[in-house]
Amino acid sequence: PPATALEDAEPPYPSIYRGLPTKEKYAAILRATIHLVTYPNPFNSFSVGRRVEPPPPSSSKVNRQARSAQYSPYAKRKAPNIVHAPQGRDKFEDPDHEIYPPPIPTWRSALHNIDRAVANLVNSEQSITDSNYAFPDPASIVSIENPERRKACFETWLKYRTALIHRFNSPSSNARPMASKAWRILLSINYLENTNARNDTRSAQRRQLLQDFLANAVDALELNSDATAPATWQGKPMTSLQNADYEEILQELLALDARVLQLSKDTGRPLSSRMDMICACFPSGQILVAALHEANQGLASLNRDEQCRYLLAMRSLMKTWPGKKPAIMELDQLRWRDPDIDELEMEIARYYTQTFFNYFKRAPVIPRRLSHNVPGMVVPPHILKHLNPAPMVFYDMDYLYTLTDFEPLPKS
Repeated sequence: PPATALEDAEPPYPSIYRGLPTKEKYAAILRATIHLVTYPNPFNSFSVGRRVEPPPPSSSKVNRQARSAQYSPYAKRKAPNIVHAPQGRDKFEDPDHEIYPPPIPTWRSALHNIDRAVANLVNSEQSITDSNYAFPDPASIVSIENPERRKACFETWLKYRTALIHRFNSPSSNARPMASKAWRILLSINYLENTNARNDTRSAQRRQLLQDFLANAVDALELNSDATAPATWQGKPMTSLQNADYEEILQELLALDARVLQLSKDTGRPLSSRMDMICACFPSGQILVAALHEANQGLASLNRDEQCRYLLAMRSLMKTWPGKKPAIMELDQLRWRDPDIDELEMEIARYYTQTFFNYFKRAPVIPRRLSHNVPGMVVPPHILKHLNPAPMVFYDMDYLYTLTDFEPLPKS
């Protein structure tokens, strides 16, 4: 099938068992499968505290302020207390560029309708690293007006892509997210060196920045960090890339950033206890793998049965999040019809985007689909199957687990 990966893993997986094909072999395979990949939370320096409400002002102070405003001929109307986007590009709006992946309409509407009132922030005073990005911000890249610098950013990313993705998966890595501007400088290093060759000090600083940034991933994972290695995408060199290829690169970046952020939004529960719920939200079942063949699947699928399956997975995950949730997210039922799915998608999009903003104080990364078709993966079938499905009805097979003693996977 098209989703089968035949190439060697990079970095190679360690041996998990050597010996005769006994039951110990299959037990070792089971343990390795369950704990195959560990993803440390890159935002673990962020701690959410309870929002501290200021004490109410004294009545005398309120009266003085009211009288002052009443009799002042130049009294100013107080501006609404909302979080404003920084000067420059509005990150709640998509950049107008032909290579930027289009959003799913329901999610775009939810993004535009986020209530940016400061009162919604979980911690409005704390300076948090969550406003940064685990991976380069695609909108920041396409917003670069100089086409040569923009192309240099793509080239640098493709050269070091493996190391930059897997730096979060190294046990010895202390990788942290970076601001969008810092990512843009990092990816522009070669371009900046060529255009500012006379400034040896700044050139050396940039080279040191890249070296330090990659050191953990390269050393821990033994990856190739040769700056002379060719930059390729899907086996194609930079010189032959078209707009569709650049759109695919940006789609991967968006998907990776959204997936890694899932590791940090669930507060109050150990990561190991919810990893299976997070992975179930993605067709590949992986966090650091956003393969091209799943770009138009999952939440982006035009197949309603498939889309419903991943919406229900998102609902199961988000039911553990704090705060008041829409009624449909608390609804447990076996049969879901088209109107139910439309409402579920709308409410999940609203709750997801608003909760993200409340915690991270910036625009969330929303699901998107490519503007062109790519060979799709075969989504693994559910372990249970309805033998006599009704037309235009979608079934939550996981709901059956709550009604029976059936256990889908052995526990480790």
